[in-house]
Amino acid sequence: MVDLTNSQIKKAGDILRRHREGTRRGTPQELLHAYEVLERFRRQWSEPPQVLSATVMGLRSMARTLGLPSQVSQRLKRTDRIVQKLVRKKTRLNTLQDIAGCRAVVESLRDQEALVDRLVRNWAPDIDLGPQNPRNYVRSPRPTGYRAIHIVVKKNGLPVEVQVRTRRQHDWAMMVEKLEDRTGDLLKDNQGDSEVLSSLRELSHVFAEFDAGKRLDSRGIDRVHALLGRLGLT
Repeated sequence: MVDLTNSQIKKAGDILRRHREGTRRGTPQELLHAYEVLERFRRQWSEPPQVLSATVMGLRSMARTLGLPSQVSQRLKRTDRIVQKLVRKKTRLNTLQDIAGCRAVVESLRDQEALVDRLVRNWAPDIDLGPQNPRNYVRSPRPTGYRAIHIVVKKNGLPVEVQVRTRRQHDWAMMVEKLEDRTGDLLKDNQGDSEVLSSLRELSHVFAEFDAGKRLDSRGIDRVHALLGRLGLT
C-alpha cells in the first residue's frame, strides 16, 4: 500500500467534516475518495507491524505482572464516529489521538492507579507527558459523568489511546452505549434527553462513591435500581 501523506489525510478529513457540517457539499467523487483515504488511514493500526495488537499485548502483560484481574480489549473508532468528532471538535483528521484504542478494566481504584503507574513507567519513551496526557477523568469527570484514565502512547509513530477503567466505570460506560443504540442520541457527547443525561450523571456519582469505599447497603442498592428503572435498563 502506498503511504498516505499528511496533506492527503488532512484534505480527506476536511472534505468529510465540511460536508457533514453543510459548509461545503462534496461531490460524489470527492466524498468517495475521502472515505477511501479515511479507511486506509484507519487500517494503518491493524496492518503490520500491527501497532494496536502489540499495544494490547503489552497492556495485558503489565496487568498480569502486577497480578491484577483484568479484561483487556481493543477497538478502531468507527468511520461515522471519526467524522462526528471532526465536526464536534472542529479539528483535522491527522491530529486525532484516539483512532485506535485499547482498554483494561480492573476491579478497583487502587488497581487502576497501579496499572497506570506501571504503564507510564514502562512506556515512558512512547508517552509525551503533559497537562492533557494522561487525562484523569476519575478526578475530573466529563460533564456526562464519564470516569476513566486515558493515556496516549505512540508506537511506530502512531498514537494509541489506552483507557484504564474500574469495573463500575466500565459498566456505566456500557450502559451509555446501550442507551445510544436504543435512542440514537449522542449521549457520550452530552447530547440527548435532559432527564436521561441527568440520571446518567447521578448513576456515575453513585458508582464513584462505591468505588471510593462507600458501603453498598440496601439503601444504595435501591438507589441504583431506581436510576436504572428511570433509564429503562432494568
